[in-house]
Amino acid sequence: MTALYFIETRPHFDHSHPVHKKGCPLRPSEKKCKLLGPFKDGNDAVMEGLKHFHSVKGCLFCISNRPEWLKRDFGEGNAGKN
Repeated sequence: MTALYFIETRPHFDHSHPVHKKGCPLRPSEKKCKLLGPFKDGNDAVMEGLKHFHSVKGCLFCISNRPEWLKRDFGEGNAGKN
């Protein structure tokens, strides 16, 4: 199953451009993002983001390789329960 991913066009304080999955509450407005397209996972979306910007990282909230405590506390199955 694929999902749509976006990359922020304005860099963060560390000069990186975060990649977000569609529906991420931390994703800025569409004016401040560029659609990367559909991907099977966040890692593929981050690799695509590197074609557009030098420094790219996955959003800690919505990309699957986020820390274990975020998966547990804010996993997709827990949406709206906190």
